[in-house]
Formats: sequence, C-alpha cells, structure tokens
Amino acid sequence: MNTHFADQAASGRSAAILAVVEWLSGNDCHEIDDAGLIAGLGQRLKSAGLPLDRLTLHLRTLHPDLAGRTLAWSPGGPVEVYDRDRPMLNSAAFRDSPLRRVMDARQPLRTQGHEVEAKALRSLDIFRGHDLSAFAIEPLHSAGSPVSVVCFATTQRGGFGLADRAMIERVLPALRNNCELRALRQVELPVLDILLGRPTAGRHLASQLHGGEVQTIAGALVMFGLTGWENMPRLDADPGILDTLAGHLGRMRTAAAVAGGLVLNADGQTMLAAFVTGEAQETRSAALEAARLATQPDDSDRSGLRVAAALHDGEILIGTVPAASGRELTCFGADLEILNKLLASAIESGTPLLTSAAFSQA
Repeated sequence: MNTHFADQAASGRSAAILAVVEWLSGNDCHEIDDAGLIAGLGQRLKSAGLPLDRLTLHLRTLHPDLAGRTLAWSPGGPVEVYDRDRPMLNSAAFRDSPLRRVMDARQPLRTQGHEVEAKALRSLDIFRGHDLSAFAIEPLHSAGSPVSVVCFATTQRGGFGLADRAMIERVLPALRNNCELRALRQVELPVLDILLGRPTAGRHLASQLHGGEVQTIAGALVMFGLTGWENMPRLDADPGILDTLAGHLGRMRTAAAVAGGLVLNADGQTMLAAFVTGEAQETRSAALEAARLATQPDDSDRSGLRVAAALHDGEILIGTVPAASGRELTCFGADLEILNKLLASAIESGTPLLTSAAFSQA
C-alpha cells in the first residue's frame, strides 16, 4: 500500500515537472516579461513539491552600460529586479562569491556540506535576511554567450534531496533556452536603436518589415548632420572628443523626441527624424522647433563640431534590400535625396538650417 502511494506521488510529481517544462517552452511564457518569468517559475516549482524559498536569476548581457540583471522571487512576496552595472560585477563582494565562480567555471555548485560557501551567499544583498540553509546554483549558457546563472535556495535544513535535484535538472534545459532568447532580445534592441532609431528598430524586431515589404512614413522630415570635422582636435590631443561627439548626437535625438518626432535612422554623423502626428502645420512647426533646438550653438563646446539641419515635406520609404550579409533594413526614396542635398548645402555654406521649397512654401 505504501509502495502504491509512493508510486502515485512520484507520478504526480513527474506530471507537475512536465507541466513546468511545457510552460517554459510555450507561447504564454515567451510573451511575459522577466518578472513574470521568475514569478511563474517559482510558483510552479513550489506547487510541484520543490522546497523552494528563494529563486534568483542572474542574467548576463552584452549591453554597453549594464553587466546584467538580477531577479529574485520568494513565496508570497513581490519580484525584485536589480539592473547591475559593470562596477558591481567587478566588485570584491561579487567577484569572490560562489555566483561569480559558477559564471566563470560554467559548472554547477551546491552548498550542502559547504557552510563557508553558504555563508558567502547569505551575505549577498539578494539573499540577506531570508534564513536560507542550502543553495543549488546552475549555469545557463550556450556557446559564445555570457554565462547567466539560476540559484535555487531553501530554508529546509536538510537542503535539496535527490528528487528535488532531479526536478531542477529536468527544468534547466527549457529555462536556459528561454533566458538565452531574452538575453538576445535585450542586446538587439539597444544596438538597433543606435543604428536605426527606436521606432524603426521596434518594427524590425516585431517582424513588421520583411523582405520585399516597404512602409511609407509621410510628414515633416528633418535630417541633422555634424559639421566642422576639419576643426576637430585629434583624439590623442583631446581624449574627451568622443564624449563631445556623443553629446552632439544626443542633442539631435533629444531635440527630435522633445518636439514629438520619430528617429528613423542614425549613424555616427547624421540622423533622420519624421514628424507625423497632428495637423500638417503642427508637424512642420514641431520639425522646425526640433531643428532649432539641435542647431543652437553651445558656447562651451570647443571641439569645432556643430549641428546643421535640413527640413522638407515629403515621405520616407523603409524596407529591406538584399545585402551581402542577407537583407539590410534601410530608408530610401526621392525625398531622402532632397534632404541629403539640402544638408550638404547647409554644411558647405555654413548655414545651420535650410528648408526645401516644399517646406517653406507650406
């Protein structure tokens, strides 16, 4: 009889584990954010019988500013989210922690029988005050990606048993794949935002622009460009010149955003924005305001760089074209050529702002 009940319990636990794996691999899980992922996973594992009192995800990324993100869940409590900068990742407290050792060695670590490691983990901010007795840390990695980790922790004095460890091992592959996709998405949007502008990047990631498809954006158009390169000091003479360059590009983007524009494309020297919301005269006024904001001289800037702007009423086509690496998302069209010529004339003549006949007549 006891064997029968044990078999029933094992069968029920196997079914619960399978449900967790299917959830991690399913559409519902992919559509929720990081906080929803860790909350849903923690609740499901707890309901499946895992003695789980603290679950943390330490997701690494290739973001230029952030080293990663930490998410923490406990039963009955809110999800905690911490964006981690690079100094934190290299701090002595984290560098010498078991979490960092798992990231570097790409090998799992369990603290049962290793009180020194358990004590080191309990001293970290995300585990402090939770009276945790045992930890199971697992790497989540694939070739060429930064190593993320997941940590399962319990207050149960005996730690995780054999059946508990089997449950953890069963869900790891699905969790690893899910986290890898999330990490890639976090890298894609900042990079495409820099290269293409956030609206275009968002459409690209949402697969709204496929090969052979074109979208048209019509309205008041502004092209910003940097001039004065011949007066710019050499990098070895003025290492701060890169910050100055970034500041000018930031001014262009901010000017467009403040006036309600959409940045469609950007590179290291030019930026294209469209103003499409409101009546025609409102969009032209907004575009003109953005151009004035961006081209306003900064008396404290000694780099020699200045912003010029060209304005035009027209439309921009956005689509994918064949390229050596596959397909490349780009902006094109006759009105883009008009903007390019206007901007070139403004730079050559030293005029901060030029408008086309179509824009000025309107």
